[in-house]
Amino acid sequence: MQQFVEKLLSENRSGFRKGHSCQGILMHLVDSKLRLEKPVEVVDFFTDLSKAFDCLSYKLVISILQAYSFDRTLCMSVANYFTSRQQRVKVGSAPSNWSYLSKGTPPASHFGPFISNVLSYDLLYLIADQYDICNYADDSSICCHGSNVDDVITNLEKASNLMLIWFKENYIQPNSDKSEFILFHNAAQSSDKSMKVGDTILEPLELVKLDRV
Repeated sequence: MQQFVEKLLSENRSGFRKGHSCQGILMHLVDSKLRLEKPVEVVDFFTDLSKAFDCLSYKLVISILQAYSFDRTLCMSVANYFTSRQQRVKVGSAPSNWSYLSKGTPPASHFGPFISNVLSYDLLYLIADQYDICNYADDSSICCHGSNVDDVITNLEKASNLMLIWFKENYIQPNSDKSEFILFHNAAQSSDKSMKVGDTILEPLELVKLDRV
């Protein structure tokens, strides 16, 4: 399954893939700015997912595999692997009742990273034609640039809200406490800016002059 999907994945997707480390993503983030003609304003938005593997919907997983042309027998095997799983909690000597699980991958399962890579393909396909997006594991970064910082932030807000809609439609919970953005600015313009992501107002994590990059 991994070999079949590997050829479909973006070069900007790292994590859980041979030859695609966090170093590659960091080099991409830096090189993409070095190639820009100055003066220019650049904003990078970073987001993280909350318990990414625990939020995977079984029905969504099967639908994704079907969309990628995996045959019925394999999809049935995956469905069998996920269904009829139960869990309970125990406090002291008192256990709770058993409850059936409707989402999440088993701990230490290889399937969680695999389906995470497959899901990321859809996200990159949705946004990459308009914005520079890359991700590592469950961390995503969107980059926008232009000559006017207000226009750049407006475009980035559109991209980030498009991503939030995609998260919601795929039952994925973003971790708003770990959402940040960095403004790489032209010294000729004011850099005291904020951006709105969903209902959250973010202040820049750092202001970086492009001549430092």
